Amino acid sequence: MNQTLTFGEYTFNFDDLVSKANSGDTTALGMLGDAFNTGVNGVPKDKKVAMQYYERAANAGEPGALFKVGLEYFDGGYYSTNEKLGEKYLKQSADKGYMHAQYMYGCHLRGKKKARKSAHYFELAAMQGQDKAQYELGVYCFFEAQNIDNAIYWLCHSSLRGNADANAMLNEMIQRGVPRAHERIQNTYAQIQNG
Repeated sequence: MNQTLTFGEYTFNFDDLVSKANSGDTTALGMLGDAFNTGVNGVPKDKKVAMQYYERAANAGEPGALFKVGLEYFDGGYYSTNEKLGEKYLKQSADKGYMHAQYMYGCHLRGKKKARKSAHYFELAAMQGQDKAQYELGVYCFFEAQNIDNAIYWLCHSSLRGNADANAMLNEMIQRGVPRAHERIQNTYAQIQNG
């Protein structure tokens, strides 16, 4: 299959990717998994083949593949649902710095009523600019940690990235009568925008 694959602004030869994947290149394995998972550029959409590439990349420790395999265990889309394995793969990916895994693992921990641990993973993703994690961290700071300044900080970051829930939460702080909320929010916006 001598064809060109385009991922964002990058272009690759399919046969070259297969050759690299066969040599153990985890990036190539993940890209081939993506190609077969989505059926991009004429590659036949094939979940089984995609998961085989993802599994090989995940077994070699590639963070994006660990994330995708973990989600499949949670969703039961390809594998039988197995929360323990899903959690294992998601945590490994999150601990390797994969922003989407950090956010999702934070959500998983929040659902298990592990607020502090979830906040840790939300913060890791928030620092990489993940707006949903910034929102979740802001909510945690407001309701759990009761740290208004940190709540405003993260909610403002999330709001500036277009997160409507963060904007609503900031408005709620004003409505609840949080001391000097409007002024604190405006000052935080100005600080963020001025770098």
